[in-house]
Parts: sequence; C-alpha cells; structure tokens
Amino acid sequence: MRARTLLPLLGLVALTLACAAPAAAGSKLLVGIVDDELKWTAHPRPTVSVLRDLGIGALRVTLTWRKGQTRLDQTDVAMLNRVIGSTFGMRVVLTAAGRAREVPTTPEQANRYCSYVRSVISRFPTVNDIVIWNEVNTNEFWQPQFSSDGTSVAPAAYTRLLAHCYDVLHSFRPRVNVMSDTAPRGNDNPFGASNQGHSPANFIAGMGVSSASITSSSLVNTINGLISGICDSSICFARNFCSLEISLSISISGRPRLSCPKIRI
Repeated sequence: MRARTLLPLLGLVALTLACAAPAAAGSKLLVGIVDDELKWTAHPRPTVSVLRDLGIGALRVTLTWRKGQTRLDQTDVAMLNRVIGSTFGMRVVLTAAGRAREVPTTPEQANRYCSYVRSVISRFPTVNDIVIWNEVNTNEFWQPQFSSDGTSVAPAAYTRLLAHCYDVLHSFRPRVNVMSDTAPRGNDNPFGASNQGHSPANFIAGMGVSSASITSSSLVNTINGLISGICDSSICFARNFCSLEISLSISISGRPRLSCPKIRI
C-alpha cells in the first residue's frame, strides 16, 4: 500500500468515524491507518495525540528491505523505536518490502528476506502483525508479473516467499499474524502499456493454484478457503474486489475458511 500524507488521511478518517459512530458503538472494530510520519519525526506527541483523539487503534508502517539484508540495521531500529515507543497501546502493523526489481524469488534471497522479517519480531516483541511485501499484484512493487510470453508468474513466486516466511516466523512465534497485501486494481494484461499487473481476485486465484506445491498445510488451507469464498459469490468479482481490498490484510494464521463478504457496490 502506498504511503499517504497524514493530514488528508486523518480528515478522511475523521469523516468516516463521524458517519459510522452510531453503528460502531459497542463494537470491537479496530480502526487503523497507513502512515510513515512517525518514523521520521523527532516530535511524535502532536501526531499521536491526534491519532488517539480520532480513536485510531492501529498504525501500519513500512520497512525497506535491501537485497541481501538478513537483519534490522541501525536505521531500521531507530525508526521503529520512534514508532513503537510513541504509540504505546496501539497495534503496530509492519510491512517489509524492497525494490520491485529485487524481489526475493530465489531460495537464498527468500531466506535472507524472511530472516530479516524474523529479526523484527525478535527485536520488538510487541509487534505481532507482519505484511509480507507490498501490493504484490502490481508491476510497481513486484517484478516480473508475467513472463515474456505473457504467462502469469508473480502469484506462484509470491506464494513461495509467503510460505517460507510463514514457516520461519511461526517457528519463532507460533501466534504471529503473517499477512499479504494487494493493490485494488490490475488490468491482467501482460502487454499493457500501463497498470501492468493482476487484478486482486486473479492474483489470489493464482496463489491458490500454486499452493499445491506448498508444504505448509495451514497456509494452504487458508489460501484455498479464501479462493472458495471468492468463487462462491459472483458479488466478489465486482469492481475493485468488493471495493474494500479484501486482500489488504489476509491473515495467514491457520484459521479456517475465509470467505468474501457479501457487499454490493
């Protein structure tokens, strides 16, 4: 998911909360935003104060993985100290991603990347939500999406990475939430001049096909359950994949079948 400036997003969140307040009263809904400002600011208190006033309970921030990296460096640690130290009581979700042309698709690089992510939850025990890469169905963040002859290759490559990190992270902390992320659109055209990538539904369907070669049974069951949810409802093929980016945070935690919400748009 792309980084967004804080103030316009907070305005949107405020409007959303104002409209949804009666329905949300008494619910366990967790409202969060995506923003990296706290990584950089030396004075986080004003921003955190606004977040708390709005009822924000979760914050998703990004980490930049560099090819070959196996653990957090000093810059990563300093940034995460700022974020986690200033947001006590809030749920911090971390996305670890790198350059689109440096996706860790070889076994060696996948092992290095997953070791890097493992170092996050080892160094910061309060972090329990990890997103493996960012908007994996788009050429902007994951290349290649298709081979030179137009064959889809990204879903299978990403599934292998996700499965490996799932095993690495769960061997260290069995209850960690390992998540995925897609962009809300893609044209499924390998030869397109722009927006070259997969639609979210087709990308996840491709993950389901490739899961036959994955040995992590909990991961496979969760992916296949999601695929069943997609295929059981024609509503789920609607524009922008239910318009809510159902795959924004697909929890790969060994839970039983996930289904697509019955939302009309």
